[in-house]
Amino acid sequence: MKKIKVIMVSSLLSVGTITSAVALDSMNVFSNDSLIENVQADTENGNIDGWMPDGELQKAIASALEVDVSDLTQELMNKRIPKNIDLSKVTDLEGIEHLQGLGKVGISKLPANYELLNNFDNPEKKYHILDRETANFDDLAVLKPGTGSLAIDAQNIRENTIEIDGSKIVINLSDYFGKSSGEIVRNSAFSLKIDDNNIEEKDFELKGNVLTIHNVTDYLRELVKTHTLRFVFEQSIFIFSTNVSGRTTIRLTQPFTIKPEILEPDPDDKGGTENPENPDGNGETENPEEPDGNGGTENSGNQNGNSIRDIEPTNIMTDKKSLDIYNLSGTKTGEKKLTKQTTDFVTDKINTVNGVEYYKLNNDDWVKVDDVKVFYFNDSYVQTHGDSIKDLTKFRNAGLVENRALEKMTNWYTDRYAYFQGEWHHRVATHEWVHDDHVLEYKKISGVVNATENAQLYNSKGKKSNRALKEGLTFITDKTATINGKLMYRVATDEWVSADSVTFK
Repeated sequence: MKKIKVIMVSSLLSVGTITSAVALDSMNVFSNDSLIENVQADTENGNIDGWMPDGELQKAIASALEVDVSDLTQELMNKRIPKNIDLSKVTDLEGIEHLQGLGKVGISKLPANYELLNNFDNPEKKYHILDRETANFDDLAVLKPGTGSLAIDAQNIRENTIEIDGSKIVINLSDYFGKSSGEIVRNSAFSLKIDDNNIEEKDFELKGNVLTIHNVTDYLRELVKTHTLRFVFEQSIFIFSTNVSGRTTIRLTQPFTIKPEILEPDPDDKGGTENPENPDGNGETENPEEPDGNGGTENSGNQNGNSIRDIEPTNIMTDKKSLDIYNLSGTKTGEKKLTKQTTDFVTDKINTVNGVEYYKLNNDDWVKVDDVKVFYFNDSYVQTHGDSIKDLTKFRNAGLVENRALEKMTNWYTDRYAYFQGEWHHRVATHEWVHDDHVLEYKKISGVVNATENAQLYNSKGKKSNRALKEGLTFITDKTATINGKLMYRVATDEWVSADSVTFK
């Protein structure tokens, strides 16, 4: 009888369809006036939205002038100079030119029409650069402080994840902070960490603004999917001219992943730890999830003929209904019945007896490494790519699920991931997993994006669409994800826009 595969569709809903297209170059530029209506008045002093469309700018100026937004007029703005004005939440400066002057200006991410700040050349003007989410200060060079001054808050930056293909990281820090903003200052504020481990002086070098870190894998206590490289340092900032400068402390978090094959052992290295993951004797190599033994205690050649070492706490799971239990000598002592189909354990020791490896469960109970699977908790959501339905993989890579699959462009909750044959899989059911290449991991959000240019659209795999968002229009977004190494927002079923081309609120 012919088998039938059930295609599962999640119950989560996508955002509305983009409508109303106009031609632009070779792309179709879409607006979604059916979702958000932008109303602008033509009168100069009637509706404030007509000459100052950004509500946050209205609030900022009204607060600086100590009036209500409803009382804000161009005539009032022409009579007063605000001492302090906080523009950190403002996305468009249209209308600010009606002020008589500026005092201290707080800036975060540069808003649209920021060149209007150059209309003011009074001595009281001061720029206070807040946490801008990126410390690339080159874009500030268009601003003119006049005879004012510059102050810079400590910058806290988190970059998109990168992948390294070796045990070395080379980063040109000018790409992060700008090519004309000075060099890193090596002083007491300078520190460098991978995860929570301080990098020793011998393992890194800084030439100009090029940082090279060696022996990266030596600092990985646990081989999880994503690690973090953290900098704390001071930098001299020369933005506007040679006589206007600032210095700030910068804290940078750079997530990174390592290709699994980089962590595989040399098969000719007889002194290495044998691969603990080789289910069903099929020659599967899964060393990337081998628990790290750095700092562990190893007891070799004792009376039991075993070798025990400490490892970092490691999550293991099984799909068996029972597990064979062994003692320190590798002798089977009984069987552990499992009350649930899947049982999770945490182990912190590994024992090798005559080339066979065992994890410790509790007391003197040990289980064979081949009978369990290392996994990592990861509460998250994934969306299947839109090219085809996605097959499900059985636990421990024991083949494909025959009668179930995931429909394309559907959303699924996942609580953990694991390596199968050295490749990442996300769990979407008790013993059913989907390959990392078949899904996009995302975060739920709620807000809108405003296109600051005619913004190219991409699908979830990073392929360019023939469509774009029209500059100046606003769109609903419900997801954010990293695609092609860039932060993007979803604006339609399988259409994403780069954060570089929009503002979000």
